[in-house]
Amino acid sequence: MVKQRGWIYKVGDVILDVGGKVVTPAADVRDALRDAHADGKRTVLMRIRSEKGTKFVAVPLGQT
Repeated sequence: MVKQRGWIYKVGDVILDVGGKVVTPAADVRDALRDAHADGKRTVLMRIRSEKGTKFVAVPLGQT
């Protein structure tokens, strides 16, 4: 469980898209994050659905 600005992410929450790309299997999430990083992006917007609703979250990408 992870808490961010009053929103708690739990097992069962679903990542719907990353950077505007619909992601279905976990491999799509990994690929979208890798592509965003390769494009020089510092953050990526993720849309996440949970039992409380759907939320957009800006996720910082690491520097490598």
